[in-house]
Amino acid sequence: MAVVFALLTAVVYGIADYSGGRGSRHASSFTVTFVGQCAGFFAVLLLALFLGDPVPSGHDLFISAAAGVAGSLGLLGFYRAMASGSMTIVAPITALVGTTIPVVWGLVEGERPGLVAYIGMVVAVFAVVLVTDALGVQDKRTPVNIVALAVLAGACFATIFI
Repeated sequence: MAVVFALLTAVVYGIADYSGGRGSRHASSFTVTFVGQCAGFFAVLLLALFLGDPVPSGHDLFISAAAGVAGSLGLLGFYRAMASGSMTIVAPITALVGTTIPVVWGLVEGERPGLVAYIGMVVAVFAVVLVTDALGVQDKRTPVNIVALAVLAGACFATIFI
């Protein structure tokens, strides 16, 4: 069942990222990020109240708030990069950076993934190459500063996973 939830989560994130990037071409990245984060916050708050979860400790609230700030900054940068550059370049770069940093962090901390995880990492790298290169069609030229913004957004997302 965990695999099904993981796939559904990936689909929802993909739709949200694409929609946010497209929305940022018509409204400011700040507005799109603010509205999305507020909607998510209130949805989670209502769910927590409905489920009757206890109030988290001060430490847990601090860590959650820090992750929320990092995620919001990541989204702000990501949507700005998506609005200004080619989505076929920005999205895979952000995803690759956002996943590579936590993997490297885990390896440095002594974690050792299994064979399936290593195979998944190799497949993910090839997928990024295929998405950015094989499509061959760019709706916009992507300047270096936008690529840097995509990398920064990925680094912000990575902090959530660490």
